[in-house]
Parts: sequence; structure tokens; C-alpha cells
Amino acid sequence: MSSSNDSNIYRRRKRNLEELEQQTDAEWSQLSFKTRPDGSIEIPWPNMSSDEPVNTNNGDGESANNFLEGDFGTNIDDNVGSLGMDSDHLDADRDGDDNITAGLGTAYSFLEKLTGTEALRYWAILGNLPRSSLNMLLAILRHHFNIDVPKDSRTFLKTRTRTGLEIQSLAGGQFWYQGIETVLQQHFRNVIPEEDLFTIQVSIDGLPLFRSSQRQLWPILIRVEELREAPVMLVGFYSGLEKPELVEEYFRPLVLEINDLQQRGLQFGNKLVRFALSIFVADSPARAFAKATANFNAKHGCLKCSIVGEYIKPERKVIFDSVNAELRTDAGFRQRVDKDHHKEWRTPIEDVDNFDMIRGFVVADRVHLIDLGCTRLFVQGFLKRKFKKFCRWSPQQKEAVSKFMVQIRLPSEVNRPVRSFLYVRFWKATEYRSFLHYISVVVWRDFFTNQQYNHFLCYYCGVTIFSSSAHQRLWPLAEKLLTHFVKEFRKYYGRAYLTSNVHNLIHVAGDVANCGPLDNFSTYAFENYLQIIKRYVKSGTRVAAQVAARMQEIASIEVAANRTVLTYPQLKENGAGLLVAADFILLPNFKDQWFLTKDHGIVKFLEVKKLDSLLYVITGIQYEYCTELFSLSVDDPAIQLSSTDLNIYKIKESSPRRKVEVPHYMIFCKLVSYYLPPSSLALRPPNPPLDSDTIALFPLLHTFQTDTDFSSN
Repeated sequence: MSSSNDSNIYRRRKRNLEELEQQTDAEWSQLSFKTRPDGSIEIPWPNMSSDEPVNTNNGDGESANNFLEGDFGTNIDDNVGSLGMDSDHLDADRDGDDNITAGLGTAYSFLEKLTGTEALRYWAILGNLPRSSLNMLLAILRHHFNIDVPKDSRTFLKTRTRTGLEIQSLAGGQFWYQGIETVLQQHFRNVIPEEDLFTIQVSIDGLPLFRSSQRQLWPILIRVEELREAPVMLVGFYSGLEKPELVEEYFRPLVLEINDLQQRGLQFGNKLVRFALSIFVADSPARAFAKATANFNAKHGCLKCSIVGEYIKPERKVIFDSVNAELRTDAGFRQRVDKDHHKEWRTPIEDVDNFDMIRGFVVADRVHLIDLGCTRLFVQGFLKRKFKKFCRWSPQQKEAVSKFMVQIRLPSEVNRPVRSFLYVRFWKATEYRSFLHYISVVVWRDFFTNQQYNHFLCYYCGVTIFSSSAHQRLWPLAEKLLTHFVKEFRKYYGRAYLTSNVHNLIHVAGDVANCGPLDNFSTYAFENYLQIIKRYVKSGTRVAAQVAARMQEIASIEVAANRTVLTYPQLKENGAGLLVAADFILLPNFKDQWFLTKDHGIVKFLEVKKLDSLLYVITGIQYEYCTELFSLSVDDPAIQLSSTDLNIYKIKESSPRRKVEVPHYMIFCKLVSYYLPPSSLALRPPNPPLDSDTIALFPLLHTFQTDTDFSSN
């Protein structure tokens, strides 16, 4: 019976392929292509009118060829209004235009290492090409270019045929688990890793797939902390109409494998790599699900301390109005000391060897807690006047602030500019992040009282300090600032907004002490991978099989190769700029030319020269005088902090300055720069508008350099 079914399948497949080839030949014959005697294709290009000569200049007397050979990133006009288009839409469309490390000639240099078939397969997988389109392309390559390629796209893409058989039925849906060892062995199938230890972060989250269906996915993702350039990897997933019903069945395979790998390690050729679980990274609902605890908005929902929330009836929510509750411990969690904190069942994660159930689950994920949590609450609350003690913004004030914001040109390393307040409900997490670190302290000072502004600075400075290891000496101070911010929060914003996110700010210090700066354990990389999964789901049928097959195809091309050791700094291709690091560039345009030296000199980049293989000298203009942009003062506890302590300054462009030469090893960080408004944004703007002579300067947080950063990267 089985052999009969197999033969029917093969006959049906053969018939489908023959029909596809007939359709391809019919469509090809309708095209006006001609085949030359040598078998090549002649494409009849349309005749161009010769009444007027073709203008090869770009309008400025420069030939089009010379224009294409130039550098697109060095002469960008900062005056958006001169382009004759709405600056808000311009900013929205510019996302990802700046490529700071690759020129036009090197963007696809990796293809040189691939054969033509491998390159085509790479393109088809990353481009998410529909199967029907790829089948047609393969037929064209076979019939008209005599290229030996398979007839079916699944053969060409090397899609595994038994993936569907690996999918298990789970209560309420389907479950597929390929395992940590499988994905790591796949990634390192061509090379032996240099590291002796792999420490992994695990992330889980719910992913709605369609607007017209409740179908959702719950992937289990991992990231290796020691492999900065390695992609996020899919270990397994659950697919159903709601989240997994049984935490036991969802997590047990993962727990068993983690314990096994922690005992025996991972074998790559003759090398044994030790293995350890670091942390679980997830949003609040997913953390509660994974730990089998009360939800984040329950009275006993805090994962870090034993605070008991208070239910307030008018707003119908639970608030957490205390900063002095006793911290939870791993032993107390396992002994169920706070019974109301736990569900009736236990999570398999408790069985992971040498894993702390409190420290192992971080709450200070900056995506959900800070960028899409507290910062979004403040921005939208101020604009919509949710906080009654703050002034109401008029439409003219919102327009003035929006106009100021969209004129700010953030450095090339920041791919997404901050859009106008008109689009604030569409802002992404990275926009809230950029607004907080580089714009908020300038905007809010014109609309807050001194006390309100000073209180907000506690949040701003605390988050900024915890965002970089360069500020590590100030981490104890940042803990005090965030605790003071939460303690005084009700005074300015009202008790009703003392929600779980605001309360968890007091626990940021603990997570940073255990895991390092905030970006070390954020979910940005995991959230990006979730969107990749979503794009590869074509329909609502056989969702589990689709995801498993597509993600395995992607993993097959994201394979580790022998590392090319890149040393920095490097001259930019056209010699006009300097790549200080892989994600740090200096260019002679306003947004990319400001940097801070290790002796706290503010320098404006002009040009760079390479003196020898180990030394680059930057010629620039150093400003002699700078002042603080803001200062923070807290009475209890007694805290005095200047913006200069965080390397944040303002300068007068007309102030004394001199030409200097700076060796590359004296660079400390890149500076975000923009002109401060000449008058208060809360007042009616003068007509005609005044020009500003004052520049605000903020460190671009990921660009702080140490002596070791100028070695291999």
C-alpha cells in the first residue's frame, strides 16, 4: 500500500513539473527575445529618439559617471527645507540609507567566494522568493541558458523532506524542537570555533502571525554571548491559536538538553567547548509564563522583590507604591515562600542545573521596560496630557517641537531618524531610544518646571549611565537616581501610573551588575528575528511546517566561516573618512565629524592621514571652551551631577578654536551634534526665525573606545 502511494506521488509530481515547464515555455515564447545561432539571447532594446542629445551631466556641470564614483555620505545638505519636500516624510523614508562600512563596490564582495548556483540559492532564500517564481527561473536557466539546475525549487534550496515528520502534536497546537546542539553544529559545520566557552541567552515571546486569525507562534530563540557577530538561532517553536497550555511540554526538551550540554559540552572536531546557560530574556507576560508565576499586573507579580501591589478601583489597575520591599532569593522561590507569587504547577526551568531563578530572569530589558515602556509612557503622556501636573501643549508648540526634531541629523550609525510628534503613535523602539538619549533633555526643559525637569533628569541620567560600561564608575550613583525617581514618581505623575514598568526601574541596577550594560541583554536582536519569521510565513495552512523549513534554509546559509581579522582604524574607500571601528565612522559632514578625545577635547573632524601601518592622524578644529548642558541636584540622598560627568556639553560655534592634529588612539567617542533652538520651544517662534550659534553634544553611546578597541575586531 505504501509503495503504491509513493508511486502516485511521484507521478503527480512529474506531471506538475511538466505542466510548469509548458507554462514557462509558453510565457517565454510570448516575449520578444531572439536566440542567436550560438545559443545566446538577443534582447531587442527600444529605439531611443535622437532628436535631442542625451545629457550626461547631473545639473552641476559634473558628469554622471563622476557623480556615481563619488562618496554619497560626505556632502549631505543638512538644510532639509531646501529639498522642497516635507521633512517628516523624508525622515520616515530615509531609514537604512546610510551604510557606514561598505561602498558600492564592496557591498556584495562576499559573492566572490560562492559559485553561481550557491549565489543564486543565497539570493532566493534571503529574498524570500515564492516557490512558483523560483521554479520558473530554474526552468528559464535550464532551457535558455543551458545551466544545470534542478527542476524543483525545494531540491534547489535543499529543503529537508522530513521536517514535517519532526513536528509533534501538543495540547492546543503543534511543537517542533531541533535542539541547541543541532543549530550550533550547523553554524560551525565548516570551521572550529575559537572560543572555549559558549554562554547562551534564551528568549521566548508570542508572535501573532495574521490580522485575520488568532494563529500565533511561540519561538525558542538563543544567542551566544561570546559570538557577537553570530545570528540569533531558532531552537524550536510552538504553533497554535493561543500560548502553550502546558509549560511542562513546552520547556522540558530545552531543559533536558541544557543539562546534558552543561555536563558534557559541545564537540567541534577535536575541540570541546564548555556550555552554560546565562539568562532568559523576554517581556513581562512571557517571563511570568516561563516561571509559572503570577502575571506582571497581579498584586504578587514582581519577579525581583516581595512587594504586594495595591488595586485602585477608579483606574482598575494594580500599582506598586514602594521601593523598600525585601528582595526575592532563589532558595525562597524554590521553597514557595510567597505562595501567592506562584502558579499551582512548577516550571521545568527549576530543574536546570546551577541556575538562579531570580537572577536568571532579567526584568531590565531596555526594549520593553525602557524604550517601549517608561519612555513611551512619558512621551505620549506629556503629549496627550495624561499627567495633570504638567502643562498642556498647544498645537503650535507641538508643531514647533516637531519641526525642531526632524531637522536634527543623527549620525550615520543611527539608521532610523526620529519622526515628528504627528507620527508618535507609530514610533519604533529605536526612535524612543534616540529621543531619550539625544533629544529629550533639550525639549523637556522648555515645558517643565525646575522641579519636574530635575526629577526627569534622574531617569535620564540613570538610564544613560547604565547604557555603557564607560560609565561603570557611576553605576552605584545611577541606582540611587532611579530609586529616587520611582520614590518621587507619584508626586509628579500620580499614583495611578506606578505600574510594573515604573516599579521595575529600581531593579535595573541588579540586572546590570549581573549582566553588564543594558544592551548586553536587550531583546532587540530577538525582536528583529521574530519579524524575519513572520515575513516567511506565506499562508495560514501548515504554519509549523512552513516556519521549520524556511528557518532551516536560512540557517543553512548563515554558516560561520574562517574569520577575516579586521583591524581598525581604516581609511574609508575614498580616503575622505576614518572607520574608527566597525560601527564608528568619522566623515567631513556636520552630523559625522564631532568626537571627544580622551583628554576631553571637543574636536571637529576635517581630514585624516595615514602616517604608517599603525598610526592615523586626524586634522580637526578643537574648541577651547565648553559648558554643561544641564545639572542635576537631589537632596535625599545628596547627589550633585553635571552633564559634563556624562560627557554631554554645549559649545558656541563662534568660541575660540584652533587647528589640531589628533592621533587615532586618543579618540574616546563620537558625539551627536545639533544646533540648540535660539529661543524657548514653548514660546511663539520669532519671524523671521533666528539662527542658533550653540551646539549640543552627546556621546554616541556605543562608540566609547578603550585601548583594546584598536586591535582586531
